[in-house]
Amino acid sequence: MRVTTRLMQAASWLLIQRAVQEGDMSSEDAASDRYRLGAREICMGKREDGVDSLPQKLIDLLDRSESLYRRIARLDDVLFRQTEHSPGVQTHFARLEAAFGPSGDEPS
Repeated sequence: MRVTTRLMQAASWLLIQRAVQEGDMSSEDAASDRYRLGAREICMGKREDGVDSLPQKLIDLLDRSESLYRRIARLDDVLFRQTEHSPGVQTHFARLEAAFGPSGDEPS
């Protein structure tokens, strides 16, 4: 269940960032709690007893999903830990646009 929760939270957060990048959503809206990365208490909770008895592939998937979730949590913190109207958020979105190009450059 943790793998699913982590992956769904990550996918949702990334889709919101894409919507901002493409101009479908404002960065101010994306900074609201409604669109922030959620379920941290579940996704970053301590490992349950008995996990070591699971198949190695599942343990690897648990580890990789936790790593992905933690990386996105760091991005979420960097982008949004400031107030909603902070120019710092705009600066980060400008960096993302510079790195990935404007939304009109994507192929159809």
